[in-house]
Amino acid sequence: MVMGAAVTRQKVKFTYEDYKSLPASETKRYELLGGELVSLPSPSVYHQRISRNLEFLLWRFVKERELGWVYDAPLFWEAGFQLERTFQGDETLTSPLLPGLEVPLQEVF
Repeated sequence: MVMGAAVTRQKVKFTYEDYKSLPASETKRYELLGGELVSLPSPSVYHQRISRNLEFLLWRFVKERELGWVYDAPLFWEAGFQLERTFQGDETLTSPLLPGLEVPLQEVF
């Protein structure tokens, strides 16, 4: 009996260009995190409710000022924003990219 050699698998680091070249999928969503391709689960009902509320408030703001369009996810985009802290319920969300935008968080959550 011949013992097989141990197989070591080298982790592949994906680049942003690799990620952009992936074929579109109707059933799977991925993110690129630190060079690793990560499969994302379907969003929860709670997430969808917050997403809808934010979209409605943003759409109203953008439409009233004729600033362009607001799109639902999933949609590939590069700019984005990132929350840097936890917000309290009585706070107002603002954006340096949309001067004048003020969203009371109790309207979102």
